[in-house]
Amino acid sequence: MQLLSAYVYVCAQEGNNDQAAEVGSQYQKLAVITSTEAADAAAAAAAGGKAEFVGAVPGVGTKVGATRDLDGFSVVYVNYNDFEKEQPR
Repeated sequence: MQLLSAYVYVCAQEGNNDQAAEVGSQYQKLAVITSTEAADAAAAAAAGGKAEFVGAVPGVGTKVGATRDLDGFSVVYVNYNDFEKEQPR
């Protein structure tokens, strides 16, 4: 898988910041900010992971590609422009 450019944001589980991530937890994930979220999710799936959701988040509209890697950890590719629109000014 090739990422042309991306920003990485690690989301810690609320109230559990001092413990190791648990496989399968939907509250602990790696968020990758990219402009090619659908292609990145497809590449992750082609490499043996699983694409769980690709598209706009209902009610928010941010385009994402939510995947699970080979070890079961959640990796979410988030559209950069949509992410920027969500940030407080």
